[in-house]
Amino acid sequence: LYEHSVFVINSTQNIFFKDLGGSRKISDVYIDLNIELQAKRLRFSDQKQAKSSIEEILSNTSTHLVILGGPGAGKTTTIKHICQMLLNNAIKINYKFPILINLRDITDAESIYSKLKIIFGIEISSKQQDKTISLDNLQLRERYINSYLNSLNIVLILDGLDEVRPSRVSQFYQEIKSLMLNLNNSLVVVTSRSASYNISIDNSTEYELCDLNEYQIVEFVNKWFVKKNEAKEFITNLNSSKFFDFSLRPLTLAHLCAIFEKTKKFYDKPRSIYKKLVRLLIDEWDEQRGIVRESRYSDFDNERKFDFLSHFAYDLTISYAHKKYSEFDFIESYKRIYMSYQLPLKDGEKVVKELEDHTGIIIKSSYDSYEFVHKSMQEYLAAEYIVRLVNIPVKLIYDTNIS
Repeated sequence: LYEHSVFVINSTQNIFFKDLGGSRKISDVYIDLNIELQAKRLRFSDQKQAKSSIEEILSNTSTHLVILGGPGAGKTTTIKHICQMLLNNAIKINYKFPILINLRDITDAESIYSKLKIIFGIEISSKQQDKTISLDNLQLRERYINSYLNSLNIVLILDGLDEVRPSRVSQFYQEIKSLMLNLNNSLVVVTSRSASYNISIDNSTEYELCDLNEYQIVEFVNKWFVKKNEAKEFITNLNSSKFFDFSLRPLTLAHLCAIFEKTKKFYDKPRSIYKKLVRLLIDEWDEQRGIVRESRYSDFDNERKFDFLSHFAYDLTISYAHKKYSEFDFIESYKRIYMSYQLPLKDGEKVVKELEDHTGIIIKSSYDSYEFVHKSMQEYLAAEYIVRLVNIPVKLIYDTNIS
């Protein structure tokens, strides 16, 4: 347990990504994120939702928690903040300390319960006459570990359900279900990308991280830049740029801050920014963390995904006068382009879901609508497709019936 405590302390006090060229303390850059009390995919587009903070949720919850969000929405950073609050007694709740398990780090020979057994140094044995025999009965192990966890009053954090291989999700689901149904004195917190979480577990509540609002963007920037004049200059440049909507997620906002910190300006050509942030979502962010997301389709690697998304963005742009789409719109667009990527005709819904899960560039923004995560990202991708055409479709520039 001591070794795990050291791991939690060291792994949750900083944030790091390649473009930063170093690390930042969580306490220096963390801002409170708004959390909606219902997952986006479960509500209708015109349905308003109450918002809360992670501190309020932890203080008042009567169930276990599932925290959802798209790539870069702040899930792991929120988890690190929870750990730091518990370690530093910065929140008054009935739980004593955190146990953090990154689900992607569990090997094929391990399970969540075997990982907990190692963390706590639990050995289950039976005395027979003068001999002590070690037991590893799975049902006994689950029962004893559940009982032990209940006696500790801890927060058990299982981070990144979306980052495990599809073949292991069912096993992890059964273990998470066992934990959530049997623990009442300890709290289980699971994080996952929204598109990857297709299950429902009794005694748990799903929450979804919101995009940053204008005030949170300013607060984040003021924390990021030590010099206030640099923060002010960044905000001025951001507000007048073509990619303001990239600042709505903590990950992309942090990268914009890191770029500006190095160059003291944004690139002269916005395309460089667009390209950087699109590649960040498609592959770079996963690569930096050693995560490989398996496609169900051969030859549908990240480069093909980029090409498909560019074509998809272009087709939707010239086919509709709006930027929010029904599932029917998405599937019809898919049918117009699928053959160019050797994808199955009837798999439109599955392909769209994989793209949402793996990249977060297209999202199910409500029960009955889809859209690109940023309007400017759709425009950039459509432009990338146009410049590769043999002939530029000039006539479309003057068509007022398209978006």
